[in-house]
Amino acid sequence: MIRHLPSRFARFGPGYPKRLYRQIKRAYRQTHELNAAAAFEFTCTPGFLMQAVDNHRRAQDLLRRATGMPRTKLGARIRSVALDNADVAREVLEVIAHTANRAPELN
Repeated sequence: MIRHLPSRFARFGPGYPKRLYRQIKRAYRQTHELNAAAAFEFTCTPGFLMQAVDNHRRAQDLLRRATGMPRTKLGARIRSVALDNADVAREVLEVIAHTANRAPELN
């Protein structure tokens, strides 16, 4: 059973869930690339730190937008990918924090 979009999504147009899903998949890919960069041969530069913080902020915004999706298969996929993206973005910041807090002899 397919339900129509609530009126609050009518202003974004009929293809809004698909566009949001593509945006979240793109952000998901970028977040996992940041995670891979932080996990292997990591040196914390100010640029990388700002990129990770911006990525976390973007992931939280996408998660907020995804929670209002209709209860369809696409809506469930959107919420699932957005939640995983937000979790990995937080993990990237945790890896940076743990690496920065290590004693110099452990680096």
